[in-house]
Amino acid sequence: MPPDGADGLRRIGMVAIPTWPEPDLRLVEDDRAPAPILEDDALPAGWGGWLADEAMARGCPRDYVAAGLIATASALVGNARHVAPTATWTEPPHLWMALIGSPSRGKSPALRPIVETVRTIEREVAKKGIAPPDRPPDADALPVPSMPRLMAMDATTEELQHLLAGQTRGLLYVRDELAGWLGNHDRYGGHGADRAFYIEAWNGGADVADRVKHRNMPVRIERASLAILGGMQPDRLREVLAGSDDGLMARIICVWPEPAPIGPLLAEDGQAVVRGHRLLSAARRLYGLAMDDDPAGEPAPRNLGLDPAGLALFDEFRREAMERARSSRGLAAGWHGKNPGRGLRLALVYELLAWVGADGAEPRTVTADAMARAAGYLDYAAAMLERVTAGSPSAVPRPTRPRSRVTSSRPEPTRSTSGCSISVRPGHGCAGASVALRRCACSPTRAGYALQRRVGRAARAVTGRCRHGYGSSTDEPLAAAARRAPERGAGTLLRNLMRCSKRSKCSKAATSTEI
Repeated sequence: MPPDGADGLRRIGMVAIPTWPEPDLRLVEDDRAPAPILEDDALPAGWGGWLADEAMARGCPRDYVAAGLIATASALVGNARHVAPTATWTEPPHLWMALIGSPSRGKSPALRPIVETVRTIEREVAKKGIAPPDRPPDADALPVPSMPRLMAMDATTEELQHLLAGQTRGLLYVRDELAGWLGNHDRYGGHGADRAFYIEAWNGGADVADRVKHRNMPVRIERASLAILGGMQPDRLREVLAGSDDGLMARIICVWPEPAPIGPLLAEDGQAVVRGHRLLSAARRLYGLAMDDDPAGEPAPRNLGLDPAGLALFDEFRREAMERARSSRGLAAGWHGKNPGRGLRLALVYELLAWVGADGAEPRTVTADAMARAAGYLDYAAAMLERVTAGSPSAVPRPTRPRSRVTSSRPEPTRSTSGCSISVRPGHGCAGASVALRRCACSPTRAGYALQRRVGRAARAVTGRCRHGYGSSTDEPLAAAARRAPERGAGTLLRNLMRCSKRSKCSKAATSTEI
């Protein structure tokens, strides 16, 4: 009789295994980097709460909603406002954003409020049009004027050229699947002309399209302001990255966050109408920005410069971006090389979004706060680039750059998402801030702005009042010093913080709020 059961297996020299071992999932996981965290200090001032609430209501990552808001705002501003850091350098505001994610990860829901808002404004603009008088019988027929357009969703490159020629301000191009846009390039011939048009359109300059069928009536675009926004699946992204690098992908910010938590379904959202009204009101104000006139009387952009602190901060950001571009290769080199101009565009959009989100006069310059937040977002986008290019031919090792941290008792994100590596031990007030500032590897001005944003979050943690006014029993402890840090220099703030940590109560805080 043959042996059976575990005893029988042992008699024939085999060992019974009670259960299968846990599989090693590392064998099937890809090698992409973890997604960075998008923090409030890398977003337009005053919009962090709106973005979080809208993302929760839509069941999608906040990263997607933020990308949609930024790209759409850049299109609504269009040629009404440009940013000019110097007398010979101007940048248009339009930006290109790609939402990367598998199906059902929330890309389309994140874009839905944006699309609905732009369509509403298009209808409002069309209703304001006045019908022309009747044409006299002996007069020649004039060409039909183009209807005001703010957005295109499924158009060939040639049709986009016609639309841009008739829209002085510019256009938003939205595709639910950007792979379809990329796949349509040169579909009807052209031998690379489509991709060349988009690469040149990024610069926002003039474009003239001559075709035989136009019969001596070329399509003239005075200033090509084209913002692009859409989604893309990871498999299609790999196909795009596997192709030749002609600089097109280097112009796109790819956003690939972790999936949003699955939350409960709410039948009613009392704040949905309020959020929608705020978005629509902001969009109306951005689109209502009037253009200037050039010497010939034609519509022209109004240039906004940078304030002195913002210019100093931008110059440091520009130097860092160029160093990273020269130390990288392939897609990463081109992407970082575009960051100086992209940072200016983003700062302009942030400045105007902060303006429409609050009461006040229209800004005359781009402030250092907007520049610091834009730099923080591009640091976040750089971490996303590493995640996107992992395992692709365009993948490159991260450039080595010294970054020291003061560790905290609570776990930190896998990657710094601000413009600086400052991190302060919870509840250590001025003493902890001084240690962090000494160990920060960033430049003094940029470190000062990063410290400014972090110190504000620890305002309620510090008790007493130090000799420099950094501590208070109210909501204003270290914030005043942090606001002065960029102007006075991080070195002055460091010395004052060190003196405070020795002479007053602000070396220890009452709570454990983290800076």
